Amino acid sequence: MKKKLLSIILALVIVASLVPVTASASRETFVRVDGAWVWFQGQDPSVIVDGRTLTPARVVFEAAGFEVTWDGPTQTAVMANEDYEIRITIGSATFTTNGVAHTLDVPAQIINGRTMIPIRLPLESAGFGVIWDARNRIIHVSSPHEVERGEELLSAVRVGADYIREILGVSFDIIEEPFSYYGARWVRLDLRGQPLNIRSDLRWQTNNDGTPIHNFMEGVYHSHTGDVLVATDDMFTLFTVLIDLGQNPAHPEWPHARLYHRIELGSSFPRPGADRFLAAARGISDDIRKILGMDFDILETVRTGSTAEGRVLTWTFLDLRGQNLDLRNFIGNHVGGLGSQTGDVAIVDAFGLMQLMIDIGPASSEDQARYPGVTRAYHMISFATAEAATAEVSAKHIASVRALSGKIRELLGMDFEIIDTVVSVSSTITLLCLDLQGQNLNLSEYQSNYSNNIYGSQTGDVLIVDYDGSMYLYIDLGESTQQRGWRDYHYIPLY
Repeated sequence: MKKKLLSIILALVIVASLVPVTASASRETFVRVDGAWVWFQGQDPSVIVDGRTLTPARVVFEAAGFEVTWDGPTQTAVMANEDYEIRITIGSATFTTNGVAHTLDVPAQIINGRTMIPIRLPLESAGFGVIWDARNRIIHVSSPHEVERGEELLSAVRVGADYIREILGVSFDIIEEPFSYYGARWVRLDLRGQPLNIRSDLRWQTNNDGTPIHNFMEGVYHSHTGDVLVATDDMFTLFTVLIDLGQNPAHPEWPHARLYHRIELGSSFPRPGADRFLAAARGISDDIRKILGMDFDILETVRTGSTAEGRVLTWTFLDLRGQNLDLRNFIGNHVGGLGSQTGDVAIVDAFGLMQLMIDIGPASSEDQARYPGVTRAYHMISFATAEAATAEVSAKHIASVRALSGKIRELLGMDFEIIDTVVSVSSTITLLCLDLQGQNLNLSEYQSNYSNNIYGSQTGDVLIVDYDGSMYLYIDLGESTQQRGWRDYHYIPLY
């Protein structure tokens, strides 16, 4: 990418896009890689051979970050990433990973012109995890990093199991299958058929018969009525118990839109993400000292909260040691509600992006009316350094852009090429530029609906941003007319 891109705090819209792919007319099968749906471009994702599920090698392995090639003379599919080379020969009952032979349950086959393989053993030989969710017919593929994160989730739930038992009033078993989807992570609990007896002081609200009333709606967990989940955010800072109360009647067309009774587990529950957050806060402390022009201490009390969209923020405050900031040096460019007062300074992890938030006073009455939960105005500064995304992350981002290319062409009214340099600006944000092939957008047709000072883009640039699985198109409209040093954008959620 010819331009250096710095990170962004994005407006949040959660739109779960699901493109079903069917193995037969009556049995749909879905595939996810690290929570993201795999796009099969209208092909069937699987076939059943001798009781085993075979899936297209190229589509799944490319989504998992592998380069897939075909050795015609030997009829061998070769899948390679930075650490592993997997070779699977058509008709053979064995495959090799880095030269080590393994046995397949069913040989690889060519079916309707596609190389079809049982993916579990080859992927597991490269450190990936594969879980079959039989109830929802979803094959969950997890990269080695995600396998580690899943084990971290299981470890936290095991350590905090007694606390959860106290809340639910019943014993349970932890179903050892951690799932993730666009920043959400969860495991299910097996209550062994026992009814819940939720601790009265933690019930948000109940019916007359004592059963819980919903206080949370979501569509990412693919749970069923009566399921009990322990869920957390991608940063492992806020853990909750979710009790599935049934389908959301407002969305009868989408069976995975569910109503939940939600109980926050609070600071008494293990929160491994809190330690990581404090380490990240210390890592930017020198930059913050330069901005504030004074020294400070970082308070060890880590707080968490949810946005209106259900996303988790993590923050802590600074102890300015009795010093006062001259708030005339800061402008209000953000609103929120961190429980702060005028002059307070907080370090915030906003979905993987570290920010400095300086409270400059109450939010305007208009903003308070417009945004639920907003009470304060802040001067916000984001910290991040753009770096090349990993091959695995790049492959997934580019695949998503290709899948959306028709929609993007329709929005822009012109053709383009995808610049295949993907930049990672936080743990949840990646982006790339489009090459408009010398064509220019008529920027007068677009109105600014977002501004920031951290993208580093230029007028007319078109960016496709993957924000934790939600895709956005950003058009740079030029220098901001409202805030010096910022840039105005027109952004469009893609899904």
